[in-house]
Amino acid sequence: MSVESSLSADTNLTAQRVVRVMQTTMVVTGLHCSSCALAIERALKRTEGVHDAELTFATEKLVVKHNPSLIGTQGIKEIVRKVGFGALEEGEAIETREEAHLRQVRGSRNRVIWAWALGTPVFVMMVVSWFWPQFYFTGYFWWDRFICFIFTTSLLWVGRKFFIGAYQAIRYAHVATTDVLISLGAGSAYVYSVVEQFGFGNPNTYYDIASMVIAFISTGSYLKIRATARASEAIRNLVSMQPRAARVLRDRQAVELPIDHVRHGDLVQVVPGERIPVDGVVKAGSSAVDESMLTGESMPVEKRQGAKVAAGTISVNGMLQIKVTGLGRETMLSQIVKLVEQAQNEKVPILEFTDRLATYLVPLVLALAMSVFAGWAIFYAGPDRWMQAISHMVTVLVISCPCALTLAPGTALMVASGNAARSGILIRSGSVLESAHKLTHIVFDKTGTLTMGKPQVTKVVADGGFTEHEILQMAASAEQASEHPLAGAIVECARASRVDLVDSGEFTALPGLGITSKVAGHRVLVGNARFMQEQLPDLSTAWLERKKALEAEGNTVVLVVVDGGVAGLIALADTVRPEARRTVEELKALGMEVAMLTGDNYQTAQAIAGHLGIERVIAEVLPQEKVSEVKRLQRLAVPRETPFGVRQGRALVAMVGDGINDAPALAQADIGIAVGTGADVAAEASDVTLIRGDLLSLVKTISLSQHTLRIIKQNFIYAFLFNGIGLPLAALGYLPPILASASMGVSSMLVVGNSLRLKRIAAARTNDLSASNLESSKIAA
Repeated sequence: MSVESSLSADTNLTAQRVVRVMQTTMVVTGLHCSSCALAIERALKRTEGVHDAELTFATEKLVVKHNPSLIGTQGIKEIVRKVGFGALEEGEAIETREEAHLRQVRGSRNRVIWAWALGTPVFVMMVVSWFWPQFYFTGYFWWDRFICFIFTTSLLWVGRKFFIGAYQAIRYAHVATTDVLISLGAGSAYVYSVVEQFGFGNPNTYYDIASMVIAFISTGSYLKIRATARASEAIRNLVSMQPRAARVLRDRQAVELPIDHVRHGDLVQVVPGERIPVDGVVKAGSSAVDESMLTGESMPVEKRQGAKVAAGTISVNGMLQIKVTGLGRETMLSQIVKLVEQAQNEKVPILEFTDRLATYLVPLVLALAMSVFAGWAIFYAGPDRWMQAISHMVTVLVISCPCALTLAPGTALMVASGNAARSGILIRSGSVLESAHKLTHIVFDKTGTLTMGKPQVTKVVADGGFTEHEILQMAASAEQASEHPLAGAIVECARASRVDLVDSGEFTALPGLGITSKVAGHRVLVGNARFMQEQLPDLSTAWLERKKALEAEGNTVVLVVVDGGVAGLIALADTVRPEARRTVEELKALGMEVAMLTGDNYQTAQAIAGHLGIERVIAEVLPQEKVSEVKRLQRLAVPRETPFGVRQGRALVAMVGDGINDAPALAQADIGIAVGTGADVAAEASDVTLIRGDLLSLVKTISLSQHTLRIIKQNFIYAFLFNGIGLPLAALGYLPPILASASMGVSSMLVVGNSLRLKRIAAARTNDLSASNLESSKIAA
């Protein structure tokens, strides 16, 4: 075989391998603990054709990498079904997924109703028989125990999903889940009671334990489903904002069509008060558009011809005609939902830790329960030692269910990432929330990040008998025909200052120098010093000194000449964002070192850095050099607080930028943060995107990370507190099985409820920063 044919064969083989490995995402229904997720993962990984499977309990998202020629999506669904759960493909209709979720909630609620309806009479009869045995007959087959037997048997049928789940987990995944703990606990109490009643005619039975375990566990499962739904409501709210129909212009007539029938390039009409159904560009009309669902900013944004608009936003007071550029999954709204789901579904280190812990915990609990049973059966000398042994074994099994432990980090990360999205902060990875509070250095790009990204007139200097108003009028009138950014800034300033522009003629642009024009009979020149020195050999040094003084403040200066004499100067600069100084102050208060990294000249960079209070300035660097600078900062040794004291560690660096040239540095940084008003490629390379371009959102991200980790730690404390206190009490016989099952449900709900506090914390932090941002804007103005 020739070298060429060998390479071709290798290439074809590689291509086949790439084609044969695809990734499928599904939503799994019916999960009630992370060990259930583990069972599904193991069952799939044992299947031929499956390369990897990862299921996140908190989000119920299953990601499977598989060979479609060996196992397809239906085969994956079948395996999930065998383990005892349902599965829906990510691409299936939202309605289908919502209906499945509603069915799950209704089914769980019905089980709770039946569990308490059947379990309460059993519990009452057993308690009455304990305290007032004279009211009941004793012996074989009497009505009170027989009713308890009937009701408990029916109740076990209601809670059969726990027993089926235990069997399927062991049968198909070869793993013991919490269903095994529950089944052994309730089942052993039931079997012992039946044997005692029907085998030995003993009235001392434990039907109440089996009944109450199923009732409490079913209630906890239902509340978990409801609480998880609340934790992920941010995604559903975003999805619900996508209109299902659009008013499309066909032959100048507006025709309402399903969104699936709209095509790229169509003209869509949106009336006042209506949600925009597509991403697009305004072709006609104007309106204030409420973009709060994307950016978190409550003030509407004015949209005119040429402006971009996003699906899900609301046209407030005007009619728009929009040319379609994005549909369905291409829209910004869909991308936001995708990023939020991606962040929630990622197994960050703390989630991997709890999953591993659950893997070992269930077998350990089973071993401990057997030991407790054996210990009471051997060393307890009372006549009811077998009842005592079973009772304490059941209690250990129930109190040790790790539901609260596995919910502890997942629900907090879900709430945090969902609420960040509602505030205009897109977090690509859950690990960002876990590590953002550990950052030691924040590096800002200058242009478009700390500054507005476009020049603005900062000062007009007039002389030679002209006023500032006349200088601005002459220069703006002359620059009307120019496409230079500085010319646009001068014209925009004149219009904002209500300066009347006059017609101009004989316009000539000299690239790199300036322009000449005829304005109201006057010959007007606007340009840089080099241009003016060529045109006016005897240019006064006084004007050059003024120019240098303004440039020292970070301005770009143009001279205005009227009829051969210098009439004045116009200073322009890329103005600092109003919230930039406050952001730097907040970051310093959090103990972080702030630096500026820019390709601009050192003098301009130093002037802006001095205004913002930034001491470390790295200027005049090329895009590839920005990566080297980030790497250099990452190699710095910094003191870190650890449980074992202060230790030296590597610096953690965040890079904040907006341009294409920032993308490599964003990717290199430990956390890349893109200002959403900038280039799309910067957002793609980043871990966090600040959609509305508000730098104070960066402070909120770090603050949210701090609060999230604090909530997760609290959740772990609650979970370990219940299990740590309850387990020895159960083993020693001081905790009844009923209280054990109740405390397990309470601990799970306490963890979820504590995580939901992040909503209020995030909202309060947003309000505080919004107020401070408004105050900063007033000061800047």
